[in-house]
Amino acid sequence: FDNKDNDGFDNDSDDSDDDEYNDLLNDSNAELEAIRERRIREMREMQMKKAEQKSLGHGEVRTITQDEFLPECTGKSEWVAVHFFHKEFNR
Repeated sequence: FDNKDNDGFDNDSDDSDDDEYNDLLNDSNAELEAIRERRIREMREMQMKKAEQKSLGHGEVRTITQDEFLPECTGKSEWVAVHFFHKEFNR
């Protein structure tokens, strides 16, 4: 019995490659599951942090009055970027 097709190639290696590929697809490897679970947890944490920052007003540009300055810029966040300007400022 010859395992060669009409084209002269060995078909046993194709079958073993297919079997190996199917084994990799169907393998419930604990290490891969751990990596997947860790990444899902990281993505959830990043989403929660992003939602928290948005609720604190991060990523927004707002114009505030002098009286609103201290309560708005202190206390809620560790960092704040402030741009001071005056309506009558001439370049």
